[in-house]
Amino acid sequence: MRSLILTLVFGMVALLFAPGAVWAADVGAVKSYREWKRAKVVDAQNRLEGRKLSLNHRKRDPNVRKKVGFEGQDVEGTRLLTQIRNDEMELETALELTVSDYFAGYLTKLSNKNVYKDVAGRLSPDEVAELMAAYANSVFGTQTGQLPASALNIGSDGSK
Repeated sequence: MRSLILTLVFGMVALLFAPGAVWAADVGAVKSYREWKRAKVVDAQNRLEGRKLSLNHRKRDPNVRKKVGFEGQDVEGTRLLTQIRNDEMELETALELTVSDYFAGYLTKLSNKNVYKDVAGRLSPDEVAELMAAYANSVFGTQTGQLPASALNIGSDGSK
């Protein structure tokens, strides 16, 4: 698994800077990181707004008020409030999605390896750096900048 990720990361870096690269047409439907994140955020926003509208409509409905008056509790309204809180947390999570989340939650589910080539051409240098940092963290088990001495002693020719 590590070698696959390493190959992917370095391949993405190389392909990012390859001039005039043309990719297969069948991978054109793959979402870029920004498209994927935007879709997640919009989906979360729409779900949240829909539930808020349902709750507001419920509060204004005189039939619901009469029924709640007899029962003393609006179970459906309470359920909607709980869902709204969950939707707010989902929106916050969607807003904080990273390139690493994109890779783990979206790209790894696609089986076509040409997808990686397509995505490599769409990532910004900052996104590539974030992905490489996540890879380094997963391999070495440390945060970026805290690599073991053995990793830092590699010469320019790749030998120690």
